[in-house]
Amino acid sequence: MDKKKISQGPIAEVVHQAIEGSSDAVEEIVLQFRDRIYYLALRMLSHPEDAKDATQDILIKVISNLKTFRFEGAFQAWVYRVAANHLNTVRKSRMERFEMNWEKAVRLVDQAEAKGWLANPPAAPSKMLEIEVRLRCTQPC
Repeated sequence: MDKKKISQGPIAEVVHQAIEGSSDAVEEIVLQFRDRIYYLALRMLSHPEDAKDATQDILIKVISNLKTFRFEGAFQAWVYRVAANHLNTVRKSRMERFEMNWEKAVRLVDQAEAKGWLANPPAAPSKMLEIEVRLRCTQPC
């Protein structure tokens, strides 16, 4: 049984034109989805600059991979799937960068001690509090 192509109205025609090389069609796709992708990225990443960067990356992926869209479902759903996959990867890599473990915690305390933060009474409490907050915020509950 062959999959039935779903009519998607005007956006399907714009996608066909973009695949055929129309720069106006590509621009229309970017303009139509840019803000939606940005707001999704902002919700998932919580940082406006990261959301802007992710939006650009996602739009590049969408435009670069238009030929892989099979017209079997809604184009908007396909765009959101590309966006969600990219954003999940970005979130995972960010979490891995900030992941805290005991070895990193010991290094932080050693660095604080080497810089004299622990010996200097006025700075010691705030720096120790900073280290403790970092540890608590980065550990799973």
